[in-house]
Amino acid sequence: MKIKLKVERIEDKAVILKTDDDISIVWPKNKLPDELEPGTDVYVEISLSENKDETAKKILNELLNINE
Repeated sequence: MKIKLKVERIEDKAVILKTDDDISIVWPKNKLPDELEPGTDVYVEISLSENKDETAKKILNELLNINE
């Protein structure tokens, strides 16, 4: 599944992304390209692995651990 997000704003350690449904997602700034600017479209692809529970935990840990 591919999701289109738009950069709403860039903060110190996070980038605030918005979906077409106006849902905000906070993403670690260090996990995105440096050249992002507000208004830039970003595409995120989500896929499931054989070990779905561990993959989901890993994704959540990366998203919530902004301080790295």
